[in-house]
Amino acid sequence: MSVTPGHLKAVGARQEEPQRPLRKEACRSSQQSRPRLPKQPQELPPHSTRGAESIPCRVTPSKGEPQPRRPPSPSHLLAQASAAGGTAGAPIGLTLANLGDVMPRPRPGHRQSPGCPHQLANLSEPPGSLLGTFLGEGPGHGDARGAEPGLAVEELEYYSDDSHQGWVPLRLVKQAGLPSSPPSRHPVAILLHATGGSKDEVATQQALFAGRGYLVAAIDCRYHGARHDPAYANPRDGYEAALVRAWRQGPERPFLLDNVWDLLRLLDLLETRPDADMARVGMTGISLGGMHTWLCAAADTRVAVAAPMIGVQYFMWAIENTSWHGRVASIPLVFEAARHDLGQPDVGEEVVEAVWHKLLPGLLDSYDAPKSLPLIAPRPLLIIKGETDPRCPLQGVEVALVPTRATYAALGAADKVQLFVEAGVGHECTATMWAHASSWLDTHLLGQAGGEGT
Repeated sequence: MSVTPGHLKAVGARQEEPQRPLRKEACRSSQQSRPRLPKQPQELPPHSTRGAESIPCRVTPSKGEPQPRRPPSPSHLLAQASAAGGTAGAPIGLTLANLGDVMPRPRPGHRQSPGCPHQLANLSEPPGSLLGTFLGEGPGHGDARGAEPGLAVEELEYYSDDSHQGWVPLRLVKQAGLPSSPPSRHPVAILLHATGGSKDEVATQQALFAGRGYLVAAIDCRYHGARHDPAYANPRDGYEAALVRAWRQGPERPFLLDNVWDLLRLLDLLETRPDADMARVGMTGISLGGMHTWLCAAADTRVAVAAPMIGVQYFMWAIENTSWHGRVASIPLVFEAARHDLGQPDVGEEVVEAVWHKLLPGLLDSYDAPKSLPLIAPRPLLIIKGETDPRCPLQGVEVALVPTRATYAALGAADKVQLFVEAGVGHECTATMWAHASSWLDTHLLGQAGGEGT
């Protein structure tokens, strides 16, 4: 990508912001003022169930009242806990020359009446038809081998905060035809997509998990799927632009932390459902979703079982061992902007470290892999990787697993942490990886091995 200093000036200079304050009660608005983006027209709808239960932490400002502060970054939850002891991307068409207006845009045309039905329930259709409904392909599409017919689908939205990206599209899938009184509680599986994907990416797996008895949840991450920025023809460009804004202006944390916040609120929502067994919650995800799985499990013990795929990495090890190039190549624009802002001729260790400090405050010191992975103990944790993955170097993960395994052993749970490495595979999620993740969740949540592998 060829970028000139003239191109970079179109984006504006980087602005520093103070560290977010620590808070114990995440649902309260912060009382400490901090720089905010220019106010945009308020297009978020009034609080609506849209077929879902209300979430207690949702705050709807009345007319004339000031906007509430955004919730704190999950980095504080991770840093506090740690201190207490505890798919190859598509080519990026966006350049700094055509980045244009970098301010966030409200979701257009989203105002709906509170009672608007937005739910598909009791769809007693074969799995193939179900997946066609997911993907808009009509009957007969999709592959749901192993899933049983008769699945119920709910297409919902919930609100995690009052920012322009605070609305979260949610799909829930479970077996249909079960008695509603008394309600049948299902183990919960949360499946998370990769960078550039959406909840549709895991639709097949949702059907498979639901067929085995789970209540299965999938969301669109920020700037992905239905949450993409409509100002950009390529949704990936909107995500890249959001990362540049986060580097230069804040206060968003669109790389990992804001999505972890959305997942914490998802757990709150699931607690309100009579069909969710919150003692049996498992989470897995691909790449970006694998990172979300890792950090969410470290931040919240409601995640009883975790199986992150091609996402766990030791960020500081990569910097110190010049093994950061694969990760930088996955989101290159923000690193190019940082290089320019820092006056560096090339993207190097100094630039990479500065970007992580800005996008993931406290990560390198407080909740990088060697400090946050042990926080998951003694809950079952399976880390799934490709042997030659350049974005999540295996050597760094093995270093991070030393204190992790020691913590599990000290808690009498040495067998609850495992590493599966698929030989000859890079940054790719394979059928074998899904089989291992499925088997891990089934073993610990259903009491049986449900997939291939061990």
